[in-house]
Amino acid sequence: MNDGTGEIVLIPNTTASIYEDSDEIPYGVKMVGALNYWNQGFTGKDVVVAVIDTGCQMDHPDLRNSIIAGRNFTPDFGGDVGNYGDTLFHGTHVAGIIAGSLNDEGIVGVAPDAKLLILKAISESGEGTYDNLIKAIDYAVQWRGDTGQRVRIITMSLGGSKNHRGLYEAIMRAIDENSGDLCFR
Repeated sequence: MNDGTGEIVLIPNTTASIYEDSDEIPYGVKMVGALNYWNQGFTGKDVVVAVIDTGCQMDHPDLRNSIIAGRNFTPDFGGDVGNYGDTLFHGTHVAGIIAGSLNDEGIVGVAPDAKLLILKAISESGEGTYDNLIKAIDYAVQWRGDTGQRVRIITMSLGGSKNHRGLYEAIMRAIDENSGDLCFR
């Protein structure tokens, strides 16, 4: 992060190895006990998760049925707010960990029936601003789905080098406006 500009910079993710032959249910999903929760009926059904990140591959076969809506807060794609595509694929990866579909095509996520609100706050250059993060959090809190759904979880897999008062206030505002019925990860 550049302290003078308030920019957030992602460290590029490099591939150490490619896991070619995989089980649809990955080790991590099994490790956290997701299968036990699924057997009890906890699959993410009726839960909307806001993913604040680099966007998402909107036509991804494991995610296209999970994405309920999205918005772009970056200058990418000419600033088109309706194009929250992911050129870095970090947000796509995070979305897949959360809600990849159990569809015999790819890898399932921890909550395969959850819905995703994709909020692109990190640009294709791997940079973002606290202002964009704050706007994305506020958007997630105010967002309502077609049938009145609300965001129950906000995830931001990113970080900065110091505390930011405005970001802290946005998080506290989100918690207050949801009477504490909101989880940040």
